[in-house]
Amino acid sequence: MSTGGMLSLTLAEFISALFIAAAAYALFRLGATVQKGFDQLSGRSHEPYVTVSLEPSAAGREYLDLVVENSGFAPAFDIKVTSKPEIPADPESEARPPGWADVSILRPGQSMVSYACPAEMVEDTAFLITVSWKRMPAAEDRYSLEYRLDMRNYSMQEAYPAPQSTRGDLAAELRRIRRDWRALARGDRPFQIELGEDTIRTLAAALNEDERRSEGDRNQEGRESAPRDRSREASRSGRRRDDDSEEPRENAPVSISEVRPRR
Repeated sequence: MSTGGMLSLTLAEFISALFIAAAAYALFRLGATVQKGFDQLSGRSHEPYVTVSLEPSAAGREYLDLVVENSGFAPAFDIKVTSKPEIPADPESEARPPGWADVSILRPGQSMVSYACPAEMVEDTAFLITVSWKRMPAAEDRYSLEYRLDMRNYSMQEAYPAPQSTRGDLAAELRRIRRDWRALARGDRPFQIELGEDTIRTLAAALNEDERRSEGDRNQEGRESAPRDRSREASRSGRRRDDDSEEPRENAPVSISEVRPRR
């Protein structure tokens, strides 16, 4: 029985040791997982993270801006932005150069805003956005992020409130003025001014007053120039008389007398 007890005790100890080893292994794995997550979190806290979005412009919610933002904790370099399909351009604006959305550098928390297009041109479009960047300027490795930006999930009237800034209102008015003047310059829109009777009478009175002033100025100039003209004419006449009196007499008679000696 002593041998059997010793055997049973050894088996119990073995089972206990097995459980202890399994628990130790589990704790080891848990610690390794926690350390890995901590390392990843610590590394990400020193990495850039760039995103691209279409947001309402300061000129009004009927326009959209392309916003490239670095929401990470380190600067991002050589940022490239592409989209499928390509974000359309405003037909009223100048042609965009290739790579118009690319950015050379973004500091942590910095964003770059570029005017994209009117909201009505993309309100039913889904874009596949791809943005890539470098952690160091001379690095060869690039980090990229690809996601779907569906503008149908947003309502320009409900999701984005209208801007309440004076600068935004002014920018919107300038855009409207530029569009109206371009249409007038091309002849696409007639030029028409509506004036009230009071305004017409005021303009007519102002024109008549300007005409009277112009006539008075001409008369005054005429009265002031008349004495000067007469004095100039008199001086020219006097010079002519003096010149005539100084001319030599070519046909004047000459008398010759003969002198005889006395005797």
